[in-house]
Amino acid sequence: MLQCIQSFARTIGNFALLGVIGDLQLLPASLTRKISEIFVRYRELIHKNRLNNSEGLS
Repeated sequence: MLQCIQSFARTIGNFALLGVIGDLQLLPASLTRKISEIFVRYRELIHKNRLNNSEGLS
């Protein structure tokens, strides 16, 4: 339990956090992979939006 708390207390990136969640088996591996894919797509949309200098996603 202490390891779990320490893992979440650190300041780490989103992908590292998903890795911790997967390693601790808090979510099924297939779900953490799907979340990672969705997050990548979300970041791509944000980047594209910023390149187009549009309003909307931030």
